[in-house]
Amino acid sequence: MRYFVTGGAGGPGLAFAARARAAGDDVVALVRHAADPRAEGLRALGVELAVGEIGDPAFMAEAAAGTEVVVHAAGTSDPF
Repeated sequence: MRYFVTGGAGGPGLAFAARARAAGDDVVALVRHAADPRAEGLRALGVELAVGEIGDPAFMAEAAAGTEVVVHAAGTSDPF
């Protein structure tokens, strides 16, 4: 299986990516900043990073291309 995970550097996204990789699945994770230490953790797991913004529809379509399942784990910590 090949997954696209939004919020890859957050707790739930990172946990999902780790479990999927442990099961032998491929993962593409959306991250906002490649220099984020959590992004390094994803790389160490063998996760492919897609660096960009969730609010960019063209980027999201390109990043998710070729994946079979989208796991939406992104959220915001900003107040509404």
